[in-house]
Amino acid sequence: MKIRNPLIGLIGLALLFSIATPSSGAIPSIERAALIALYNSTGGDEWGSTRGNNRRWKGEPLAEDGFSQNITGESWFGITMVADHVTEIKLPQNFLEGTIPPELGNLAHLKVLDLSGNNRLNPGIIPPELGKLENLTLLDLTATQCIGSIPAELGNLVNLETLSLGYNELTGSIPPELGNLEKLTRLSLGGNQLTGNFPLELLNLRELTHLSLASNHLTGKIPPELENLERLTVLDLSSNRLAGEIPPGLGNLTALTVLRLGSNPLTGTIPPELGNLTTLTHLSLASNRLTGNIPPELGNLETLTHLYLYLNQLSGNLPPELGNLGELTCIWFFHNQLTGSIPRELGKLEKLTDLRLQTNALTGSLPPELGNLVKLKTLHLSKNQFTGSLPPELGNIINVYELDLSENQFTGSIPPELGNLVKLSQLNLNENQLTGSIPPELGNLENLRYLQLNSNTLTGSIPPELGNLIKLYDLDLSTNQLSGSIPKTLLNLVNSGFGIDVRYNHLYTDDPEVKAFIDRENRNRTGWELTQTLFANITTTPITSLTSTSVDSGGEIELFSDTQVIARGICWSDHPKTSISDNSTMEGSGTGSFSSHLTDLSKGKSHYLRAWATNTEGKTDYGNEVYFRTPSKDEPIPDTGGDGGGGGSDCFITSVFATGVQGNTGSGVSPWGKIVLTGLFAIASISCGALPRRLITGLSLKIRPSSVEK
Repeated sequence: MKIRNPLIGLIGLALLFSIATPSSGAIPSIERAALIALYNSTGGDEWGSTRGNNRRWKGEPLAEDGFSQNITGESWFGITMVADHVTEIKLPQNFLEGTIPPELGNLAHLKVLDLSGNNRLNPGIIPPELGKLENLTLLDLTATQCIGSIPAELGNLVNLETLSLGYNELTGSIPPELGNLEKLTRLSLGGNQLTGNFPLELLNLRELTHLSLASNHLTGKIPPELENLERLTVLDLSSNRLAGEIPPGLGNLTALTVLRLGSNPLTGTIPPELGNLTTLTHLSLASNRLTGNIPPELGNLETLTHLYLYLNQLSGNLPPELGNLGELTCIWFFHNQLTGSIPRELGKLEKLTDLRLQTNALTGSLPPELGNLVKLKTLHLSKNQFTGSLPPELGNIINVYELDLSENQFTGSIPPELGNLVKLSQLNLNENQLTGSIPPELGNLENLRYLQLNSNTLTGSIPPELGNLIKLYDLDLSTNQLSGSIPKTLLNLVNSGFGIDVRYNHLYTDDPEVKAFIDRENRNRTGWELTQTLFANITTTPITSLTSTSVDSGGEIELFSDTQVIARGICWSDHPKTSISDNSTMEGSGTGSFSSHLTDLSKGKSHYLRAWATNTEGKTDYGNEVYFRTPSKDEPIPDTGGDGGGGGSDCFITSVFATGVQGNTGSGVSPWGKIVLTGLFAIASISCGALPRRLITGLSLKIRPSSVEK
């Protein structure tokens, strides 16, 4: 065809060219198709919940595929375009649901792919097609529920600088092909189920600054060649199954700020070379099998803020050089075999908020310099062998929330200065040798939830000020030598789930509200009367001479306190746990045995009795309780002329009339024969004529005197 007008020809060529190439704001169809595949396979209509992050993808005017005709970085949420090509996809925490489409591998110009935090994605594999994205610099699929193995094809991403696949369910070994990613600075594969040894190919990644393989199932040893990754600032191999010793060469990684090797079965000692890591802020070697001393060289780590060495087998003393770590906020050394005393130098750590040294073999007294740790929030020193008195300077650590000094050998009194710790939530001083009274100043601890002073030798009364602790959940004062009346102010402690334990003291109360409170809130469900240490051992003697309206009993009193018995006797009623507020006799004073004759009993009824004694402090204790039932009338068992042989008679007893209690034995005589009380199940052996038979309480009995006892 001959073009007669050149201008018309140029216009035609321009029109043809505009049809053949994308206009401004357009992208190649293969890239558009990849984006639409991403939208459809990840539930795009629900993206961003109510934030409308999907709205512009289907904004007017629509193309035939149902999506916006024009795609620009401003129109489609999460998409960045340069020169009409998709260069970035950033959709973190965007409520994606479904799977990652393999079509993303067609985005040849893509540099950033960030789908992290979309934990609603269905479990699926990482598409190996992503290995075609040679321009990719960042791939972040953290917490996207990916399963299966890491595609070896990712080793083709030669421009990749960040690879984050952590907190998924990836399995298999780490592909050695990742060692080809020579530009990689950040590799995060933690929180998966990866197995196998540490890949030596990763040692080729000389630009690496962040390496995290934590919380997997990696085995083998930590390669000493790691010291060649000189740019590393973060090395996290914790929570694996790595064995062997810590390579001393790690001390050459002088750029490190974080070193985490905890929760492995590592053995050997802590290399003193780690003291060269003078830029370190976090050091965790906890939950291993490390032995030996804590190297004093760790005192060189002047930028260190967190030091975790707990759950090992470390021994020796605490290095005083730790006092040089002025930036330190956390020291966790618990569950080791450390000995010696706490260095006074630790009192210089003014930024310390958490000091945990429990479950070691530390000795000596607490240095008063601990009172300088005014920012301390947690102080746990339990289960050691500390001695001496508690320094009153502890009252200076006014920001402390938890103070646990239990299970040591502390002596002396409880410092009243502890009442200054108004932020305290837990105060545990149990199982020491503390003496003196409970300071009423503890009633100032308005935020206290747990107060445990049990198993000491505390004396005096319970301060009524403890009733101010209205946030208290647990009050344990048991196993001391507290005396006097329980203050009624404790009734203020009515928090949901509150429990109180005042057993094994010399306390008393006549207030029925207080008794009911102790019964209701007692942690051990033992009831009021069993919450106290008895001042005497009181034994109720078995009943004798039982008639339809009377019975004989008594008691034996053995005193084991410094008080004296000023009154004693027998009390009885028709209900268990009878007390002197029911019927009672008065049988003088003092210890030893006494007897008592009870009259005016009801015929044919159940009764309960027990011995009692009151001491000079006004406290009443009781002996074991005896149950019996009076006969309906007084007469011998009739002779039926029975068949027992040997000239005996048949004896019929149609009601249970006596019982014993656990740990108590004795004998007596009923109108029908001899009664022997014994044992937990209150079995009564009754003789009538010749041989006895047995009766378990609550059953009727037929005795044939000539029969053999079974």
